[in-house]
Amino acid sequence: MRLELTHRIAPALHLRMTPQMFQLMHILARPSLELRHEIAEALTDNPALEEEPNEDTTRLLDHLDGGFGPDLTRGALEREVVDDSDDSILDRIAGGATGLAEHLSAQLREETGDEATRAIGEWIIGNLDGDGYFREDVASFAASLGVTPGEVAAVLRRIQQFDPVGVGAADARDCLLIQARVRFSDRPQLERLIECHLPDLTRRRYPVIARALGVSVDDVRAEERVLRTLNPRPARGFGRDTPAHITPDVRIFKVDGELIVRVNDNGLPKLRVSAHFRRILHDARGARSDAVAYVRVRVEAAKWFIQCIYERQRTILKVTEAIVERQRDFFEHGRQYLRPMILRDVADDVGVCESTVSRVTSRKYAETPQGVVELKHFFGTGIKGANGIAVAPEAAKEMIRRIVGLEDRRCPLSDQQILARLRSDHGVVIARRTVAKYRDVLGIAGSSVRKQ
Repeated sequence: MRLELTHRIAPALHLRMTPQMFQLMHILARPSLELRHEIAEALTDNPALEEEPNEDTTRLLDHLDGGFGPDLTRGALEREVVDDSDDSILDRIAGGATGLAEHLSAQLREETGDEATRAIGEWIIGNLDGDGYFREDVASFAASLGVTPGEVAAVLRRIQQFDPVGVGAADARDCLLIQARVRFSDRPQLERLIECHLPDLTRRRYPVIARALGVSVDDVRAEERVLRTLNPRPARGFGRDTPAHITPDVRIFKVDGELIVRVNDNGLPKLRVSAHFRRILHDARGARSDAVAYVRVRVEAAKWFIQCIYERQRTILKVTEAIVERQRDFFEHGRQYLRPMILRDVADDVGVCESTVSRVTSRKYAETPQGVVELKHFFGTGIKGANGIAVAPEAAKEMIRRIVGLEDRRCPLSDQQILARLRSDHGVVIARRTVAKYRDVLGIAGSSVRKQ
């Protein structure tokens, strides 16, 4: 019954998904630190699932290409999740900060007992980015789940009311709007200020805003003070979601000139189906039927959970290997050599659907010869090059960073001058507003601020 995460899954996603399929996709989307908590909860909830004692066992990744074979139902899965640590999983996570995803999942469980709503909610939570935003297209997301866009939108609206309010917003502005509507419903001017006048507010054009809103400048300043109490980044304050707490999900390193990919399984316990529960099934003759049925359900759930872990590790490995093959110049020479690449490219290489690649790469990081990089950063459509060769957005950002790094600080380059350098030195053709956007993303101030 082992499920191959290939193109055969794509049609299945358009059907009403079973709880098992939801669990598989849920675990597939989990980054390493959240997966540890997921395993800890499973160990607590299912007595048929247990952690192996620390002894020599067969490692999961040694079998990635060979699979489990026909012995799956007789317990061949029981040895397949790995861990290099000697500590108990519960001891390892006891002092950890609560991650945003776990915080939201706990609220979701308290809010609803409806299985379908909870499944959609878990998938939304699993696809939040590092800032706590939900940037997926609702219609495409719904099609992947086999539900209607209205169902997804309704669950998303409920999650946006959770703590922190505004989580799941499309961007910072949307996040602030949600908070204003929830926390300050008696201040309609605040909502209008966020919706229409944030650029003017950034430039401190208070009289312009006051005229547009039909209020005084003092009123605008009062609304600004309230605005500053809002949080545009919902993930802020959740340690597990900050860069300081990143744990790479994969490691990419060079050995004798070859790039090698390894899934990071440090901190994951070895899992197996309880021998006691298996003996109960083996000696079931004469036992109470309801007891045997309970044990059978628990054992099957344990086997499926272990299989989900295996499929997660296996799929991350295959997807990352495909990324490495297409982005070899980046790993060899740096960010400036990133190539345009879209989800479909890797999906075709691996034989999975695009939504699977999206979940595998979302909120997951790779330790590479060029530093720690989020897997999502390898994807992006190309920017037009003068020589006909497209350039990845991340490569263009690196070019901007280098151009600014070499400028004369007494006479820093304007965005228009940076644009001209990109065209003349690198053959990259982009708009001035795109230069400004990339510069902001890189944390590089405007020329007037950089001047020394």
